[in-house]
Amino acid sequence: MSNRPVRWGFLSTAAIAASALVPAVRASRNGVLHSVASRDAAKAREFAATHGFARSHDSYEALLADPEVEAVYIPLPNSMHAPWSLKAADAGKAVLCEKPLAVDAAEARRVTAYFQERGILLGEAFMFRYHPLTRKALALLREGRIGTLQAVRSSFFAVEGKAATDIRFSAELAGGALRDLGCYCAAIIRMAAGEEPSEVRGVVQPMAGGVDARASGALKFPSGVVADFACGFGTPFSASYEFIGSTGRLLVDQGAMVAWPGTAFPIKLWTKEGCEEITTPPANHYQLMVEDFGEALRGGRALEFPADGAAANLEVLDRVRAGG
Repeated sequence: MSNRPVRWGFLSTAAIAASALVPAVRASRNGVLHSVASRDAAKAREFAATHGFARSHDSYEALLADPEVEAVYIPLPNSMHAPWSLKAADAGKAVLCEKPLAVDAAEARRVTAYFQERGILLGEAFMFRYHPLTRKALALLREGRIGTLQAVRSSFFAVEGKAATDIRFSAELAGGALRDLGCYCAAIIRMAAGEEPSEVRGVVQPMAGGVDARASGALKFPSGVVADFACGFGTPFSASYEFIGSTGRLLVDQGAMVAWPGTAFPIKLWTKEGCEEITTPPANHYQLMVEDFGEALRGGRALEFPADGAAANLEVLDRVRAGG
């Protein structure tokens, strides 16, 4: 396996790129910031100079044509994830795309199949899966610390932005609470259950513009596990999940699916012996995700969390949006 750092290209100067992925690549042991693209050439140059990219491009097409770029990070609006992932594949670039990978399950299946047919690495940027908090919570569950899993509950709420400028409120850009927040809830539920749901029902509260402001879903799995989640805009920040077992329960009630880098988060574990608080170490899960991607690309192996799970996660959101 080559020890040469992966040369990253960023397809946009989006806020998430600056706040999360730039520091992640810079801190990683196997990646370097190479190129950034914007449709505004001045913005691309400023972003490159500010964050230490070797070069900038005045179009997304130009970045994909850059022969030195090996991996492309795509933080564009949801509606643009699949189209630009496919264009990157046509250019022979590995892709780490922000969640959700596509606007719906059918589109996600087309994208993953396209990459698989060409043998090109594709990842969906669900960073929280790499955090020690997530790993520990799932390990406690698998170890049987709460007995046999019976139910899972999750929620994710966020402060509402300005509808005129916030892409999350644009139907044309495939915004809405389910794709922005509910995707995390569905992901942790599916990870805990270890299987795909046999039944899904949903309730959605729409907002002006045609996107969902709030939504809730109820799931049933073949094993008999049941789950529910709620998500939405217009409230104070809240993110949590709870695993309920036959002999105990486990709760992560602070920043569960976000787990900001550098912050330690507790797991509250109730068993027959009482309540125990377990603190997991701080970590930059974006960095861990980037390093896994780099190792997979250089080593020719699969990602720890392959992108073909994206369609299954979106299938849950599609069914919630449809009502079940």
